[in-house]
Amino acid sequence: MRNSCHMVHVTPAVWVGIVTALAAGLAWLTREPFIFPSLGATADLCATAPNSPAARPRAVFVSHSVAAVVGFLVLHGAGLGNHAPVAVEGMSMARIGALSLALALTVGATSGLKALHPPAGATALIVTLGILSTPHELAILMASVVLFSAGLVLLRRFVVADSAVPTVVRR
Repeated sequence: MRNSCHMVHVTPAVWVGIVTALAAGLAWLTREPFIFPSLGATADLCATAPNSPAARPRAVFVSHSVAAVVGFLVLHGAGLGNHAPVAVEGMSMARIGALSLALALTVGATSGLKALHPPAGATALIVTLGILSTPHELAILMASVVLFSAGLVLLRRFVVADSAVPTVVRR
């Protein structure tokens, strides 16, 4: 009997649209933040440069995890854990220091772990800005990353993204 598994070819735009719809649909159904800006950047990177080391599921999971934890620890370490998000409270010197430290520590840690994934830098900032900063919100953020990483593994196994968007453009 022949193997009935077939590869499906999709463009990066379709892939990103599907991932976004799934995350946004889950957010709508649960009324929880299952979609956030850095997840969009992750979807874009994984769709348009699927062979990049930064698009590997391990890099996605590890980097967003590190960014969320670092952002949370720096936010609370700077005494900003009980403050309103920066959009409400405004920027302060403490927040500037926390943002700089969180991003630097995230890049350093993910580099050391050989799990660089640039969109995770935005996750560190999202947490440190106070946008998603409670333990419950971080749990949802990480659940979203886990689901996205699992979906990425499945898509890499059963879906081939057409190289409609080159990773290097020469003029």
